[in-house]
Amino acid sequence: MRAAARTPATSPPSPLSSPGTASPWSATSSPGWWPAGGSPPRPAALDAGWLAAEPAVAQLVGSVPLVVGGRSAGARVACRTAAAVGAAAVLCLAFPLHPPGRPERSRVEELLTPQVPVLVVQGTRDPFGSADEVRAAADGARMLHVSPVEGADHGLKLARSAALGQDEALALVAAEALRFLRTAAARK
Repeated sequence: MRAAARTPATSPPSPLSSPGTASPWSATSSPGWWPAGGSPPRPAALDAGWLAAEPAVAQLVGSVPLVVGGRSAGARVACRTAAAVGAAAVLCLAFPLHPPGRPERSRVEELLTPQVPVLVVQGTRDPFGSADEVRAAADGARMLHVSPVEGADHGLKLARSAALGQDEALALVAAEALRFLRTAAARK
């Protein structure tokens, strides 16, 4: 899901809640700002961009606990910067555990950096690391939970032969994320 050119998000983070209920959380993702088909900037540049935007996000959310997250490179940024922004939890969609076909170049240290609850929603066919690979790499991590999306790739897209349809799978992803946030909120 890359736009022709990404620009920083300008809308405030929205509270996550069920219709008609208040939420004690506010969530934001770390956006990627690079051209379609291009490579993301180096990790330090992505982190610096997010950390520069964080004071404005903090002002928007006030005293509400902040959940940070992202997809792919954004999930890496969220993990690396969670402590710096005072995140209460981290939500990773399709965490790129390693480059495709290069499991020896593991990024598990980034994934294990947060000292807060972490949910990784990962496809079972993700060439950047399947749900099983992420689970094995994070074995013993007390506050990390891996939720597999059966038949999904790195974009959380399903194979045509998958048992579930794409909309059903994305509804399950959303339900799992909400369950995680509610569980993390109960720990507060």
